[in-house]
Amino acid sequence: MLTKSEARRVLNFTFEIIVESMKEGKSVKFPGFAKFYAEHRPERIVMNPRLGKKAVSAARVVPRVRFSTKVGEVVNTTLR
Repeated sequence: MLTKSEARRVLNFTFEIIVESMKEGKSVKFPGFAKFYAEHRPERIVMNPRLGKKAVSAARVVPRVRFSTKVGEVVNTTLR
């Protein structure tokens, strides 16, 4: 069994690996849990609803997570 501080160190290390891999354009897969990856979003025109004016949203890279079907099923049946 891990202590709370050991578990925190393990999670922080795991998150660092995920972030560093995504910075390099790589994905990180945890089979049966999730896939973490970075996705390119192209420049697009958006509308400011308050002012009604159009603006340009710059191209960017956004983090994405795709959970496994198994995780989705568990959450879906648990939260009904």
